[in-house]
Amino acid sequence: MAAHGIMFHYFHDQGLHIPAQGSISATKMNDILNYYQAQGYHLLNAKDWREKALNHHLKDNQICITFDDGLKAQFEIAASVLKARKLTAFYFIPTYFLSEDCRHNLEVYRHFRSSQFDNIEQFYQAFFKGLLQNQAQFSQDLTQHLETFKTLDYLKEFPFYTDDDRRFRYIRDIALSEREYHWYMEMMMQVHHYQPEKYYSLLWMSASDIKALDRDENIIGLHSHHHPTNLQNYPYQYQYQDYSQNKNILEDIIGHKISSVSYPCNSYNQDTLQIMSQLGVDLGFRSNMQSGFSSLLEIGRQDNANIPG
Repeated sequence: MAAHGIMFHYFHDQGLHIPAQGSISATKMNDILNYYQAQGYHLLNAKDWREKALNHHLKDNQICITFDDGLKAQFEIAASVLKARKLTAFYFIPTYFLSEDCRHNLEVYRHFRSSQFDNIEQFYQAFFKGLLQNQAQFSQDLTQHLETFKTLDYLKEFPFYTDDDRRFRYIRDIALSEREYHWYMEMMMQVHHYQPEKYYSLLWMSASDIKALDRDENIIGLHSHHHPTNLQNYPYQYQYQDYSQNKNILEDIIGHKISSVSYPCNSYNQDTLQIMSQLGVDLGFRSNMQSGFSSLLEIGRQDNANIPG
């Protein structure tokens, strides 16, 4: 397997960071890193890995650690694991949560379904039942979309997704418009009397957290400003403005240039790659290990969900 990154997202502890679908503990993170090392891989500090990559000096067994989404639990749980191991990582951070209302947001919805339902299956049952009950509010025939989904290999490249995970993402990203999805999730949150604003500081890093990561020799990278789940479907100018805004905000926080990126939900296209070159970004990460990519802007990552430990 070629040199690549390990991709982490969600963490939980015994305190405020509750378990959620796909979340792991600090102990589990250590187990995953130990497993990788036992397989003969070498974990490099982020800046060393980046330098070797740009100079084409990486060996196949040299690995970096990456985090997406700027989540508070990464700062409060995972960063301590790395410090104890004297390791640094790439942190790819969207920036909407630093300056905008986050009520209609991927992470808010994730916390909502983790805190208000006993398990993810219970949430999916309520989600799909309510969709069909509210069909008149949506522009697409959702029954037909659900039938079409059965014939597709949608997101099969992510083996840790269940059928319901894939079905949910298909409806969210393909069948519903962004406005329709937010309307429907708002309705679900109101039914459960869920107040998202109570949890903002628990969900995301602050500017001071980001500064601290940078001071500790981690690499701060781009992840778009608004973090749409299907960014590749947006026109060139939107993508350019969104990534430029992301870059400007992060550079204002850390005080120096940013030249690394990961693509939200692995959603990017040739426009995105051209924009990265225009923005001075020379190292980029995908969200899976699919073969056939050789560009330094399309480096593979192994999701921690695929790694024993």
